[in-house]
Amino acid sequence: MGKSSYIIWQSIAYLLAFVFLYTGISKVYDFEGTRQAMHNQVFPNSVANFLLYFIIITELVLGMMLLFKPTQVVGIYGVFVMMMLFTLYVALVYFRIFDRVPCSCGGILSSIGWGEHLVLNLFLLGIAWIGVWRRGKGISY
Repeated sequence: MGKSSYIIWQSIAYLLAFVFLYTGISKVYDFEGTRQAMHNQVFPNSVANFLLYFIIITELVLGMMLLFKPTQVVGIYGVFVMMMLFTLYVALVYFRIFDRVPCSCGGILSSIGWGEHLVLNLFLLGIAWIGVWRRGKGISY
C-alpha cells in the first residue's frame, strides 16, 4: 500500500471516528435532551427507548473501532451501515413520508433543518462509502 492510500484511509477513519465519538459523547452529556428528542420522533415509546441506548452505544463503539488499526475495517463497514440507516430516516422525514415531521430538537444538529441534515448525512455516507469501496478494491491498510 502506498503512503497516499494509507493517508486517505486514516483520514477517513479519523474523520468518521471524530463524528461518531463527538455525537455519542454529546448524547451522553445531554442524556435528558437526547431522550426527549428521541421520544419526539415518529417511533413508538418502546422503540424510542431501545434506539436511545442502541444509537449511543453503537456510535461510541464504532467511533472507538475507527481509532485502532485492527478494528478499522469492521468499524468502517459498521459506520457505512449506520449512515445508510440515519440517512434513510432523515430522507423519509424530509420528504414527509411520515404523518408528522418531528423537530430535530436536541443534540448538536438542533440548529439545522432536515434538508441540511440530509445533505450532511449524504456527505458522511459518501465518505464512509469511499472507505468501503477502497477496501473492496483490495486496497489493504
